[in-house]
Amino acid sequence: MARGEQKTAEKRQGGVGIESKIVNMKNMIPLFTLLLIGLSVWYMAQRTAYIFSTSPRWWYVAYTLAFVMSVFGLVAEAKAWSDNFVMHLVVIAGSVLIGILLYLLVIMLVADVLNRIIKMPHGIYGILVGASTAALCIYAIIQAFTPQVKEVKIALSSTPPVRIVQLTDVHLGHFRGKKHVEKLVHIVNRQHPDIVVFTGDCFESWYNFTTSTLEPFRKLEAPVYFVSGNHDAYVNAEEVKDKLRATGVQVLENEVVETQGISLVGLDYMLADPVSDDGMHASTNKATVREVIPLLIHDSLPHPIIVLHHTPLGVQYIAEAGADLFLAGHTHGGQLWPMTWINNRAFEFNKGLKKFDKMQVYVSCGSGTFGPPMRLGTHSEITVIDLVEK
Repeated sequence: MARGEQKTAEKRQGGVGIESKIVNMKNMIPLFTLLLIGLSVWYMAQRTAYIFSTSPRWWYVAYTLAFVMSVFGLVAEAKAWSDNFVMHLVVIAGSVLIGILLYLLVIMLVADVLNRIIKMPHGIYGILVGASTAALCIYAIIQAFTPQVKEVKIALSSTPPVRIVQLTDVHLGHFRGKKHVEKLVHIVNRQHPDIVVFTGDCFESWYNFTTSTLEPFRKLEAPVYFVSGNHDAYVNAEEVKDKLRATGVQVLENEVVETQGISLVGLDYMLADPVSDDGMHASTNKATVREVIPLLIHDSLPHPIIVLHHTPLGVQYIAEAGADLFLAGHTHGGQLWPMTWINNRAFEFNKGLKKFDKMQVYVSCGSGTFGPPMRLGTHSEITVIDLVEK
């Protein structure tokens, strides 16, 4: 085997290895989560009792209830019955609470380390923990609701100068509605794109699940192409597509369009191959990237060929088919530390621009959030991609 071919084979095996690693992680998640929550309840109750000089007994109960409420809010987020206003408030409270608990735990651990170096009175320790947690959570919430424009220049062979704006993982629902869409449209139009691509997860819940929520998309000053994501499927993928079509968005369902001198290939949300998995997310789509992509990309397509898919898995099959650029979302870049650290190890392509063989891959952190409406270590992102001749 030639050296180049061997290197390509190793990369493909590496991609499959990453997906196998995600499957193994998925199987361990329930046990690991229960263990982590149990240890957190015990530790946080002990430290809170220290701050207030009380018995930890009732703090065990309080933190257990807080974790139960936060997990319930996370589970209820995409459920149809969470559409009413009372459940809407419960989901918001639970989702915010899980972020607060995460950073309260982190701040307590840091404060304990400092307390070993500089012995602090109970009151000072408590003020440090409370004020730091509040400041960190407020900062993380501001980060989540302040989309930043990220400009990326990508050199491709045989490309006309095209400006693409990528939206992804908007997650309309309990925390984001029509006003958020208006904000995104305003920012996108200021970039003067030739085309807009939307790589999935438009909605995440039945709350705000209306065509009216999407009406601002009519004001976009460039054609928009959409492929569905896993959260769209959790709500109702077909209804999401219909609502977007009603606002002038072109939905790509395993099809190709030629626009602005490029070939745009849009894939439905699907797994990479029959033996792979997408972390915690299931797909009811029986088709896979390995099966579908060779049917869409052929020699007669003009280059550059740009593939849109919600997840950055199946890269090896897309590169093998001859694509020049692969655009995805889904990962949120990890969204919150320490998930940012975990995601970097779970996904070979977690965020930003990378190469696989001759193909370039860009994974956007997205402009929405899932669970806690917070970002720390990542930014809410609207990506401006300028294609230039290599």
